[in-house]
Amino acid sequence: MTGPLVLLPPDDIRDDYGPAMLALNDRQRRFVLAKCENPSISHEGASRAAGYLGEGINARVQGHRVATHPKVLAAMKEEAERMLNGDVLLATMALREIAKDTNHKDRAKVAMHIRAMAGLTEISRSEVVHRVLTNDSEKIAAITALAKTLGLDPKTLLGQAGVVTDAEFDIISPPRSPTVALEEDWTIE
Repeated sequence: MTGPLVLLPPDDIRDDYGPAMLALNDRQRRFVLAKCENPSISHEGASRAAGYLGEGINARVQGHRVATHPKVLAAMKEEAERMLNGDVLLATMALREIAKDTNHKDRAKVAMHIRAMAGLTEISRSEVVHRVLTNDSEKIAAITALAKTLGLDPKTLLGQAGVVTDAEFDIISPPRSPTVALEEDWTIE
């Protein structure tokens, strides 16, 4: 169920319209104005207020078509920016009031924001040193130190990479016959 139909008056082209608003026809421009004056109005309601005809599903479809038209979207963005630019002084005054209130919970945040707006941002520097390890002994020493720092067993890490730091082993002599080696041909010393 929709409310009473309120048609916006025919549009007199204002001198503060931007190029996107000027590119619209009269009904499209009234649609944009309806959405700007009451952002919570449905697309259907804005299309009715702009003078588009239709009932039920047809009115909803028409409202969606107008709302998603590229020229209408550009004009809505243009009007929103114009409205925001008009509110810059209001926003600045609100920031100043908070900054002056020594008990306000967001005073520090506002102070940092005002500094940033004035171009006084903090400079952050970080230094990264890259060291390239070229020989295996340096790499093993670095991995061992890192493993100990992380509380890991360096033998486990280095063993997975094929590096054995400490192991038990048995010497095995080769089999007698080079073609077939049976289990009994191997001897352990």
